[in-house]
This record gives sequence, structure tokens and C-alpha cells, in this order.
Amino acid sequence: MCGICGQLNFDNRPVKEQTLIYMCQRMVHRGPDDEGYYINSTVGLGMRRLSIIDIESGHQPITNEDKTVWIVYNGELYNFKTLRKELISKDHLFRTQTDTEVILHAYEEWGVNCLEHFNGMFSFAICDETQQRLFLARDRLGIKPLYYFFKDGETFLFSSEIRALLESGLVPQKLSQPGLASYMTFGGIQEPLTLIENIYSLLPGHYLLMEKDKLSICCYWQVKSLDSFNKYAEPINGKLPQAYQKHLCDLLEDSVRLRMVSDVPIGAFLSGGIDSSAVVSLMSRVAEVPIKTISLSFEEKKFDESNYATRIAQIFGTEHRNITITEGDLLSSLPDALKAMDQPTVDGINTYFVSKFAKDAGLTVALSGLGGDELFAGYESFRAVPRMQRFYNWEKRLPGFAKKNLAFFCSQILPNNDRNSKIAHLLGKGINNLGHSYFLMRMFFTTDRLKELVVDSIDFWKEGPFCNYHSNLLEKARTMDPINQVSYFELSTYMKNILLRDTDVMCMAHSLEVRVPLIDYRLVEFMLSLPGSIKQNGVIPKHLLWQNLKNQLPQYVINRRKQGFTFPFERWIKKQLYTEVKETVFSSVNALKEILNQTAIENLWHEFERGRTSWHRVWILYVLKKWANEHL
Repeated sequence: MCGICGQLNFDNRPVKEQTLIYMCQRMVHRGPDDEGYYINSTVGLGMRRLSIIDIESGHQPITNEDKTVWIVYNGELYNFKTLRKELISKDHLFRTQTDTEVILHAYEEWGVNCLEHFNGMFSFAICDETQQRLFLARDRLGIKPLYYFFKDGETFLFSSEIRALLESGLVPQKLSQPGLASYMTFGGIQEPLTLIENIYSLLPGHYLLMEKDKLSICCYWQVKSLDSFNKYAEPINGKLPQAYQKHLCDLLEDSVRLRMVSDVPIGAFLSGGIDSSAVVSLMSRVAEVPIKTISLSFEEKKFDESNYATRIAQIFGTEHRNITITEGDLLSSLPDALKAMDQPTVDGINTYFVSKFAKDAGLTVALSGLGGDELFAGYESFRAVPRMQRFYNWEKRLPGFAKKNLAFFCSQILPNNDRNSKIAHLLGKGINNLGHSYFLMRMFFTTDRLKELVVDSIDFWKEGPFCNYHSNLLEKARTMDPINQVSYFELSTYMKNILLRDTDVMCMAHSLEVRVPLIDYRLVEFMLSLPGSIKQNGVIPKHLLWQNLKNQLPQYVINRRKQGFTFPFERWIKKQLYTEVKETVFSSVNALKEILNQTAIENLWHEFERGRTSWHRVWILYVLKKWANEHL
């Protein structure tokens, strides 16, 4: 696990090693164990390494036998041992035991098609001197990040973090208005946008080629719909056929087994919910020593799951550690947690803390249950979005005056809260500018509300977050049934743009690697090939996952009410965090003062104090101002 970076100049200017050093120094937290550089005139590669596999001899960059191909790599390739054997049979020579060298020789053997052979989380850059090519790639689901800057055909830069690109001194620190609109709308910037103009995120399942100053980006993997995949049988009496249930069980177990390979201490995050409990259950089948598990608890019992986590830990005999977090703990650690954000996010603070305590417990690798809700239909969105779609189809048939009156009633007569404002938006504007009611459901600010928060001269929506990428998502989901559509949108937006990004940044802030077995790409393909109707059960949540683990997990884990892993922010912001958050929200930030309408923002704060809007909305603005002060 590493932080990688690089530079390519097109005007024959040599790359300066100091530029790469500056970028790598900004990512020391991603790789405290080692650093390395490769420079050949106009191209340079740099890396910081967190040693996980082959600790002694895995120094990067790694090169081939004749030193014509070089690689820097961030991630883990879970099937690298199998690929290594295959490549040795094809006469490739290895000097290390690393997965990095496997990727290098796989590229020599198969070219860019090597990506089809990989199962893992990764981003890497390969400099091929013979082909005069720079080859960048990112894993299928976007677990590991990769950003690039390219403007005017002079310089191309890439890195694992935006902050490292800014540290190069070659990127103008100019705010991206479409990126800002995306952040304020959804609480996380929708890829490929970032919050810095001319810096973009390479999309998951894509690779990038720089050849003779020409940039090309290609997709090598995408989730297939049921119609195009069409591999698995229809359910029998509403149940998954036994052969396919067994296949799902095998996929789950193999996914966890592959992610248990490590030369350093490994453990798991354990909340006590079904996803993390499932991962710990599967780990216990293959682990040779007791697993270390970490959970967080709160004095506020409404948010505390520690009792469930402790009981699961006892069942599977883990070395369990539970840490209680108070609002005072959050307040004292908040500056460091905010500095860990590579981009602003409405989420992530919880992952910062659990990662910190996992590292304190001696772990270098931890498994997470992230992805279970997205694949097994665990979110409320799987019920709410189809209802919204049905409501939208019904209200389209209403006369215009009726819709107008209903919209007025929801926005002016009913309590002014987030739910009613979204219903009013659906009645008044429909979903034409969104494409699907899912995006309205995931919004923190509707279009009209967002326009109130920016000055009149700003037109976010000429390029806005609903750009070509969302259009592509809608087209790919067009033939999916309603449940699989939601699953696809959750995987492609909320999980990718918030959960995975926050997990990567916050765990790497503590030099901790987090692995996510529930989104092994084979498991994703299988689950999205099943009819959506089979994924929901009126009694048992995520029952396809439960069916595979019902003999290992106690019934109370299955039957308990879903409880998201979140902090008691609303209560804390009105107590010890009150002064800190309010002063920041009311403050003026130079980089934002010509964009944000400060009066509207202060009115929003007063709405929060009166209980008329959620804490998420003020938190979005608080984090934005903190981030802008730090980076712009």
C-alpha cells in the first residue's frame, strides 16, 4: 500500500527530482516505510511505501530485466500468487515476492489487457520506454484513488492525492465550480470532478495512456445489467436456486480468504451489524490465529452498538477492543481529522477514529464490511426510491394546477424540513434535470436551495454535477429492474464518491490498509445478475447474505433494526461543538467569499437551531470552509 505520483513533460524540459520529492513528502502518511524515484529526462515516477507483502525486498519503483519498463504501484493484488506461477511458466524472471512485480510482468506479457487478469484494489503507473508510453490504471470498483492534472499540453501530473498535486507547485489552486456544486449537492464530489480546476479523478475500471503528448482514457470493466449478463437462473418460488446459493457462499468465502494474505498484523472493523459480523464470521473460518477486532461506542445509547459487537467477538473468539468516543474526544481530534481529508466530505470522521484505534491496537491491515448494503439491498433507498418513482409517475398525470397547489402545500404549509422540500421539488420540477429519483433522494440541497446559497452571478448548472458521467450511468441502468438500478447507483455514486474515498483517505492518514471483501468484483457481477425481486424479504434484511451465514450468526444480529455507523453529530453540534461549528459557518473564507451567499448560509444555521433542517447541511458548509482555508 503506497502513495504514488509522477510527472511527464512534453516540451523537452527535464523532470526535477525535487518536484517528485515534494509530492511524496505530502504523502508520507500513505507510506512511512520507504520511498523511491525513477527519472528519465522528461518523465519521473515517485512513491511512498507502506510495506504489506515482501517487506524486505519490495522497494519501488520496480523495473524489468533490461530496465525498459518501470512501475510505481498502490494497492493489493489478491490473486498475485496464481498469476506469478503462470508468468513463470511463460519464462518471466522474478527478483521479489511482491504483487508489484507481478503487475509489471503481466503488462509485459499482455499489454494493457493485463487488467483483465487482476483481482484486487489498485492504482498504478507504468513507464514503458520502448513504447514511449505512460500507462495508468485504477481498479474496477475505485477502491484506490488516482488523480491527474493535464493542461495546455505542457505537463501531465498524477498522484494518489490531490494535496500532492498541489504540493508540486505546478497546479493553480483554483476552485472548480462544477466540483463545488457537486459537493454541496451530494456531500461528496462526483467523479471525475474534483474541487480543483483541471484536476480529475481517473474513473474506476478505466485506464489512461499518455503517448506522444496525446491523452486517451479507456474503460476496461463495467458492471453489467441483468439483460446483458443473463447468466443465472430465475428464482424458484421466490428463492435463489440452491446451486446459485452455494455459488454465492463460495464467492463470499473466497473473497475473504484472498484478503487474509498479509505479512503484517491483520484484523477487522466490527460494528455488530450483519455486514461486519459476516466478514468476521468468514475470517474465522480461514484464520490460523485469533483475529483482532475494533469497535467504537458512545455514551449516547441511541448510537451505541458496542453490546452487539462484543457478543459477536465472544462468539468467534476475537481479540476485541472497544473504545468509547465522547464529544470532547471529537473536538480535540477534529483538526487532525479535517486535515486528513484530501477533499471535503460530509462523512469520514467515523472512519478516521476507527482507523486510528485499529492502528493503536497494532494492526496494519483491517477488513471492513463496506459494500454489504449496496449489494444486498440494505439501505432505505431500496424501498424509498421505487416509491418515489411510483409517486413521480402518478403525479405526472395530475393537472398543472393540482401539482402547483400540492407543491405549495409541501413547501409552505407543511413543516419546512428536508423531506418536505424534496417532495415539493418532485411535484414542482419532477426529476427531469436529475434523470432519476435516486439522485433527489441522495441530495442534501435541491437545485433551488443551492442557488440560494451562492451569489447571483454564479451558474453552477451549466456544467453541474449532472454531467456526462451521470448520463452514462442512467443509460447503463436503463434496462435494470428497480432494485438493481438502486444497487448500481449506490455502488457508482454514494459508495464510490464518499464511502470508498473516505475509507482510503482516513485509514491511510494512520498508515492503515483497509480491505473490502464484500465488493470483490466477482461478487458484484454475480449480485447484479440476479433479479432485484429476490434480494428483498419483508422480514429478514439482506436475507441472501443471511442465508449463507445463518448457521454462524445469532438470530439477534439478523433481526435487529438497521443502525448506520454514525456519530451523534446533531446532538454534539448543539453542545460542545456548537461554538467551533457556528464560528466557522459564520466566518468569511477568501477562496469562497465571491461564490457563497453568506446571509443565506447564516439563515441556514438558524434553521438548524430551530430543528427545521438536518445537521448534515451545516456540516457540509463547515467542512468546506475548513478545507478551503487549509488548501486554497
